[in-house]
Amino acid sequence: MYTPNKSIIDNDKIKLFTELRNILNDQPNHFDVATGYFNVGGFELVAQEIKGVKKFRLLLGHSPSVDDKLKPDLFEPITFYKMNLREDLENEEFTSKKSQAVKDLISFLEKQIVEVKLLEKPFLHGKAYIFDGLAIIGSSNFTYSGLAGNTELNAVLIDPHPVYVKKEWFDKFWEQARDFKQELTEILKSSKLGTKEYSPYEVYIKALYELQRKELEPTDTHTNENLPDSVVNLATFQEDAVNRIYSSLTNYNGVLVADSVGLGKTWIAKKVIEDFGFYRRRKFLVVCPAQLHRMWQAELKDLGVSENIIHQEYLGGEGLDYEDLEKRHQIKLSDISLIVIDESHNFRNPISNRYENLFSLIEKIRSYGKTPKVILMTATPMNNTVWDFYFQLMLIGQNNKRMFIKQGIFDLQKEFNKAQKGNTNHINDVLQSISIRRTRQYIRENYHDAKFKTETGEYIKIEFPDRKLEEVHYSLDKAYDGLYAEISRKIEADLTLAYYKLSEYNISEKKDLVKVQRGIALAGIFQTVLLKRLESSVEAFRKSVKSHMEFLTEFKSVVQKGKILRKKFFEKYINSLDESVEDIDDLGDFAKHLEDIDLKDYNKEKLFADLDRDIKVFSTIYNDIKNIDESQDAKLIKFKEHLLKNLKSEKAVIFSYYSDTVKYVAQALDNDADFKKKFGKKIAFVTGSNSSSERQGILEDFLNGKTNVIISTDILSEGQNLQRAKTVTNYDLHWNPVRMIQRAGRIDRIGSPFKEIIIYNFYPEDELESLLDLVQTLQKKIMMINDTIGLDASVLGEQINPKVFGIIRDLKSEEEETKDKTMELLEAEQFGGGELFFQPLKNFGLDKLPAFAQELPHGIQSGLKKGYRGVFFYLQYAGEYHFWYLYDLVHKDFKTNKTEILDFIACRQDEKRVVPEDIDVYQAYEEIKGRIADLFNETRFEVEMRTPSGKKEKFLIDMRDELEHIKTEVLFEEDVKGRAKIEEIVIKINEVNFTKKRLQYLRRSWNAFKKTHKSWRKLVAEIGDFLSDKVETPTEVIEEFNDKKLKLICVDYIS
Repeated sequence: MYTPNKSIIDNDKIKLFTELRNILNDQPNHFDVATGYFNVGGFELVAQEIKGVKKFRLLLGHSPSVDDKLKPDLFEPITFYKMNLREDLENEEFTSKKSQAVKDLISFLEKQIVEVKLLEKPFLHGKAYIFDGLAIIGSSNFTYSGLAGNTELNAVLIDPHPVYVKKEWFDKFWEQARDFKQELTEILKSSKLGTKEYSPYEVYIKALYELQRKELEPTDTHTNENLPDSVVNLATFQEDAVNRIYSSLTNYNGVLVADSVGLGKTWIAKKVIEDFGFYRRRKFLVVCPAQLHRMWQAELKDLGVSENIIHQEYLGGEGLDYEDLEKRHQIKLSDISLIVIDESHNFRNPISNRYENLFSLIEKIRSYGKTPKVILMTATPMNNTVWDFYFQLMLIGQNNKRMFIKQGIFDLQKEFNKAQKGNTNHINDVLQSISIRRTRQYIRENYHDAKFKTETGEYIKIEFPDRKLEEVHYSLDKAYDGLYAEISRKIEADLTLAYYKLSEYNISEKKDLVKVQRGIALAGIFQTVLLKRLESSVEAFRKSVKSHMEFLTEFKSVVQKGKILRKKFFEKYINSLDESVEDIDDLGDFAKHLEDIDLKDYNKEKLFADLDRDIKVFSTIYNDIKNIDESQDAKLIKFKEHLLKNLKSEKAVIFSYYSDTVKYVAQALDNDADFKKKFGKKIAFVTGSNSSSERQGILEDFLNGKTNVIISTDILSEGQNLQRAKTVTNYDLHWNPVRMIQRAGRIDRIGSPFKEIIIYNFYPEDELESLLDLVQTLQKKIMMINDTIGLDASVLGEQINPKVFGIIRDLKSEEEETKDKTMELLEAEQFGGGELFFQPLKNFGLDKLPAFAQELPHGIQSGLKKGYRGVFFYLQYAGEYHFWYLYDLVHKDFKTNKTEILDFIACRQDEKRVVPEDIDVYQAYEEIKGRIADLFNETRFEVEMRTPSGKKEKFLIDMRDELEHIKTEVLFEEDVKGRAKIEEIVIKINEVNFTKKRLQYLRRSWNAFKKTHKSWRKLVAEIGDFLSDKVETPTEVIEEFNDKKLKLICVDYIS
């Protein structure tokens, strides 16, 4: 009989598993084990040898650790073993070898000769391995660590002691224990390495649930029993939004509430403000357009909280005076816990003052050691491009491109670059993480019984009015006295647009192709503006032609004196052309906006000849249209007919893009006594020139019935509740469909008294196609240049999306279905994405999810048919990072975008399970683990200055190096103060968040210095002053990757 050489086995020089193997090989008859714990690793060490035993008994107990505070009568060993065995199996390596070991263990346990029992009480302190005539007792559990790893103390006993241990100790506890064989086998079978067959639907729901588990946890709202109940009554879908808002605020310190217009975003935000401001007694700020001040003032008063409202216009100045802000609102910035930004799409331009000041305000609050929660509210987060959304997110993330690292997005900018190329799936993952985005159609389909509380306290089922689109046709050619075709030809072909292309006339140096292309783009933008104003109204176009003719005349005179407009003022002028001419600084006052040029560097003769040509073209156009009066304006005449025919008995809202058009129409209607007599209703007009109080008065008159019709610019298209109106009319073409959605949302709202609302769109019947073709050609040219050299947002202004041309045509379709579908798609395109992950769980039943998920251990596997060969893996890191990978078995590549992957795993509850047998799932898994490790390590070792792009800006590095050179090579060692100043600047350069506007300023200073290299003192002074009030925010540290923290959640075979 084999007997160990040593009487003590401590896993040092002699391993317990080695001795067990030897004993089992020598006497494979009876083997009894009493252990405080058991795992697959322990079985693996003796798997081959234990298969030969004729009878095996496993007694499981529990030995309390130092941390256990449970008394034996309170301890539940069944719960302990089920929970810990399951967790151990979840943490096991996902390898072919380990999978086979589990299957071998299952087969072994299913043998008749194997028995397993669990001792429920008392605690089992001793461990024993008992054979015929031999026993090993001591501290080693039947685990990998107990048999091979830990420092243990085990004694070898030989006859007669083993007989005593077996009969007097083991058998006694065996009789007291309960059978546990079936439960242990089921735990093993159910594991990721087991044999249980899960359905693809179970994998689908588990993947979604684990991804959103924290969002689905009950909201931790703080209420005070001594305070009154909430005054904010929400519909079910709004309550769901609030729960998800808190999850996002916890995970990202911010959220985007982007429900479609009219779904009550204000009330959702109001509920959160009530919790923060009233129940928790925390300070908050509301940032909104000035025209929404009274609305927010009333809502905050209703809550009984302070009215801390900042106008977006207040943030539009140069710099922000924090002391003034604190005095205005009697609030300390260090106390701010919440910032609500209404109509946040107005902060999409990172070059604007309002963006820079809001970014700095949030940054300043963070510098006090408290990160404020930020709620962005907008129905249209993407007005022009995906970058609109990106820069709003950067207000929350403060230029941290890794803000979604826990969703597996290590570089946010890269995802937006991909989205810019057309695949918006790449930002839908971001939307899923941080946004609430529902449309009317979504609410109709998923919240059938949703109700809202009326002002009288009655709960009424939410019913949305149907939308009906109608066209009003007019002749653009008649509006221009038969000259439309000739005018549009001159705009397209006759203008040289010399001023916009000045670099083409420079003969002193090799042409800078970037500047040349930029000039061509600017010219195209100007032509586009002219065509848009041409369609809007005779007066808007007439003003543009006259003002530009005067501008060119004045410009020519200053160029002849060797002067030129500064770039900044010129860009301001370009952008203002797409608004109202009156919004521009006095066009004749160039003096303070000029800089010198040397006319010798330019082909003067050609430049002046081309300027004269353009002046002549504008003069000709102006002379042709200057005498077209209201009685000849075919569009205006058609508008009057529309008012009398369609709007005489309805409250109505009419929108135009241009204030010049609104004022022109207002004057024309007021001048027409016959029309006023026939119409007999009061009409009000609103533009940006109206004060906030004037606008409020007009709205109140409209709502209380004193006014029937409002004609306005888009200043009323945001945030206003005008649902007492039944119709909206778009007087000019909707070059930005987002604005049309906003406009319709003024009347299409929860609580509308109408079953149907009507949207009227004006179309130039015979000239539409030629106009669209002209604008589309110009836009293609601009976008091609933008794709090649990149144009600043300050130059591009409000872009025309390429899809617009098809949208305009579809909305004019004679097919009602096409028009309705277009509106639906428009809304879905603006709002779709975020609910794809939440809705399947809601359909399943949110209340049933926790119990359902509890039955599904991590690592479960299934498969389904999708006409694709791949494997889906969901892994979590440290319980917080979520990685979805779809391995393409054909192209040997990976998809990582969750929105895209969702299509492959989505299925019905009755989906058939299909798992191919020819897939090496373990090799694919190892590759994914390697990729995740690489992502962590690459990110961790990045040394970068945080900029909007997340990259090092070369000029900043050059500037920093130059300052270091000045400090060490130029300044004397005795100049301690000067050296310290430079050192302070260098630190700031490394640690400050560089927004686009900050980079713009520094780049200008650096370029000025590079021209001479003589004014380093001025450079140091300028940069030092500029950075002095900027907050230092050290780059976050990314932890070193630890594969022990990586856990497989589920696997789906796609075939």
